Amino acid sequence: MLHHGLMLAGPKGIGKATFAYALARRLLTGLDGLAADDPDNRIVRQIRAGSHPDLLALDADEGETVNRLIPVDDVRRLVAFFGKTAASSVAGGGCRVGIIDRADDLNTASANALLKILEEPPRRSILILVCEAPGRLPATVRSRCRQVSLDPLEESDLARAVCAAGGRLAERIEGELEAWVAGSALRALMLGDKSVADALREAGALLAALPGIDQARLGRLAQRLGARDNRDAYNAAFDLMSLHMAQRARAAAFSGAASPHAANWANAIGRVEETKSQADALNLDRSRTLLAAFHRLALELRAAH
Repeated sequence: MLHHGLMLAGPKGIGKATFAYALARRLLTGLDGLAADDPDNRIVRQIRAGSHPDLLALDADEGETVNRLIPVDDVRRLVAFFGKTAASSVAGGGCRVGIIDRADDLNTASANALLKILEEPPRRSILILVCEAPGRLPATVRSRCRQVSLDPLEESDLARAVCAAGGRLAERIEGELEAWVAGSALRALMLGDKSVADALREAGALLAALPGIDQARLGRLAQRLGARDNRDAYNAAFDLMSLHMAQRARAAAFSGAASPHAANWANAIGRVEETKSQADALNLDRSRTLLAAFHRLALELRAAH
């Protein structure tokens, strides 16, 4: 019997949400293996359409005006959902399933509201939390869930996942690009977008030159990524920036003698991520945000020397 609260944890884009919905299909159809994924099955069609009465999914989705917090009213709706009698009493055995994607975006009030389900779970109910950073959730939530950690995909599995999604794995993924993909099918697919791949290579070159900045090169990159249709490339460049700083922080920490620099790098990560999160929340100009982030990072690094 499954635990009433499951926490699927792992890096972005490795298939955590896909796994959650696959599990929901098996619970609600009462079928195993390929039979639970049969597109002609009525219950499977309902799940894919988001209309199955015994499945409720919440997601802190991103839009142009980014607000990645899951509001408390949505969680209260989930609490009420679990209080109802299951409709699919035959095929699903009366099971109800709730999925919260990006659960690490629950705010304090939302996480507290979730405790009602976890502390007093209704009979035959399963709550699945999908998250990248379990540590961002309150200990009271984490302690009431069974955590399932999913590892990044191996290269062969990654290639199959990308192919199944209709894409093709790039022939050469090396250096910081390889570290950025990190076994993520989503990121491997994103590299198929030339604007994303070009942005990552340009951002990588600029990061390697820090604390020096080629102003003209940075200006061209910022202008390109500020375009409305380049949001994926813009987010990818910031992800690479955080990865680069984390790698430098770890290298400084392990070097021993340079350990004070590790704190400076860690501080720089916080500063840059704060710059982006504030700009996202206020829907500020992305070109200016990228420029500000690089200059802020350069200042942090100069101060460290």
